[in-house]
Amino acid sequence: MIRRGVVAAVVAVALAINSFSFVSADYAQKESLTEQREVIIGQKENYETVYLSDLDWVKATHGDADKNKSVQKDKPFTPGNNGKSTLISLLMPDGKVHDFSKGIGTVADYLSTISYGIANKGFSKFSSYVGIDQSANSKRSDHAFVEKVEIEIDGNIVYSSLEKHAQGLRIDTQADFITVNVPENAKTLTLKSYAGEHTWGDEVVFADAKLERKTYNLEEITPELLNK
Repeated sequence: MIRRGVVAAVVAVALAINSFSFVSADYAQKESLTEQREVIIGQKENYETVYLSDLDWVKATHGDADKNKSVQKDKPFTPGNNGKSTLISLLMPDGKVHDFSKGIGTVADYLSTISYGIANKGFSKFSSYVGIDQSANSKRSDHAFVEKVEIEIDGNIVYSSLEKHAQGLRIDTQADFITVNVPENAKTLTLKSYAGEHTWGDEVVFADAKLERKTYNLEEITPELLNK
């Protein structure tokens, strides 16, 4: 009787060990699948570019005395208001003039303010080339001159042209490329251009101005995948 009991106990222990091995193997397999799933999801993270000229502004004022004119999308201010399809153009750091198909054009005899609502849109970065458009009237030395250009996020200055161009921006000033981080809770992005000596030629452009945000391929991140 004792021998039978011992045998039964040994069998029970063996079954328990075997069962634990199956559970451990199953758990390890699930852990492996979980890690694999996390890698797959991570690979689906992308970045989306949104051009300012494809967004509606909250406010857009310019410095021209003629208030029938308007801030321009994808064109310099004066050519755009004259019905021309002139591309935005800037003098680049390599000394060459480059054309841009996207951007914002304004004029700054008086303060120009262009504001965008960006709350809850997931934007994390803003970038743009800034300068005087090469189509500007620069016949006189006091033409095509702007005191400064500033970028603000929620009223905080994140870029000022004065840092590099203390004497202001002129038509022969090479364009600045700016890139700034956008805080997660940011509500407003504002582009400001301050008065030059005259309205003639004070053609400020924000070329290739765009916001960036993370996106995910939702077709791949399905409930079935997440629950495996």
